[in-house]
Amino acid sequence: MILRPGTWFAVGCVFALLGCQTRNADKCTQGFDVSRQAIKSNDFTLAKQWREFSYKVCDPAGSDKDSLAALDKELSNAEATVKATADADAQRKAKNDALLKLFVSWAGDNRAAPEKASAAPVCDTPTDAAEAATLTRTKERLCTATRTAGDNTLSVRYWEADNKLSRFSTKFPAPVSCADFGASASKTFDVPTTSGGSVKRSVCDITSGALQGMTVVVSAAGNADAYIFSPGYLDKDKQMKLIAGG
Repeated sequence: MILRPGTWFAVGCVFALLGCQTRNADKCTQGFDVSRQAIKSNDFTLAKQWREFSYKVCDPAGSDKDSLAALDKELSNAEATVKATADADAQRKAKNDALLKLFVSWAGDNRAAPEKASAAPVCDTPTDAAEAATLTRTKERLCTATRTAGDNTLSVRYWEADNKLSRFSTKFPAPVSCADFGASASKTFDVPTTSGGSVKRSVCDITSGALQGMTVVVSAAGNADAYIFSPGYLDKDKQMKLIAGG
């Protein structure tokens, strides 16, 4: 437990009233130790209280001058680091929220006609000329339409012969959840990461709104793709079926 410096004022020198400047080695050491413990815990209010305590029981103009200056620098740097992290997290969340709104709206708007999501969709075409001609005629192939929105790319894959079979995707800077899409998880499983660990991935059913009846796959990782696909789409896309845990 980290004690408040006021606890020691009650049994020691009342500095504010008496102006005591006598160095107390034990309390000086304690002031440094508890200040750093509070800094490590990101309790900067408490750290500043113990920093003030240290200045009163140490020798700020003499033997402890450099150590107190180093403590001040540690406190300032730690506080600035935490603030920068919080600001970055807030900015990332704001970008995530804006992208989520755009993605859901884009998928809803293009669900009925995904081929119109881009001015120039590109269909999978084999290098063999005869096979390519057959697929062009039968349209039994997947096509891709994309849209760029700032730093983000929104994509839709669809079955050309039956464009109701579609899958929308984009990469989110921060994790998104089933609830973000108004969906409920039907399956959650672990997938390996490049660092050797694992992360949760969920398959979720969307039960309301413009995407009702579709399924979304989300990851608990940052910088991960989210996928929204229609019933029957997995039968046409083996890779997506694997991503969805099939």
